[in-house]
Amino acid sequence: MLIAENAGQARRLFHTLRPGAVLLDYLLGDDDGLKLGLEFQAHAPEARIVIMTGGGLSDDELTICADRNFPILFKPFLAHDVLNLIRGSFRRTFAATAGSINSAEQGIRADSA
Repeated sequence: MLIAENAGQARRLFHTLRPGAVLLDYLLGDDDGLKLGLEFQAHAPEARIVIMTGGGLSDDELTICADRNFPILFKPFLAHDVLNLIRGSFRRTFAATAGSINSAEQGIRADSA
């Protein structure tokens, strides 16, 4: 797991390392997490973008998240909430290519080791 302290650092890390999943806070001090998520998705459509927020999103922003398949986590949440969300996404992707959920879970465990 990598942590960025601001949007500029997040951009550098994303473009350098191309992570498979990104958890973005909706309110960033120097930028907008949803805008950053859209930017990341444009560069790497396969990346899983998750938006977290302690407040709410406008109807337009909720529509954007739904259209782009960006799950929204409302604070407070637990670490396992994030992991379950990400693993669920990857589990479906692996299952589609692995032929079964058991093969998919073995792939997830191998990648986590």
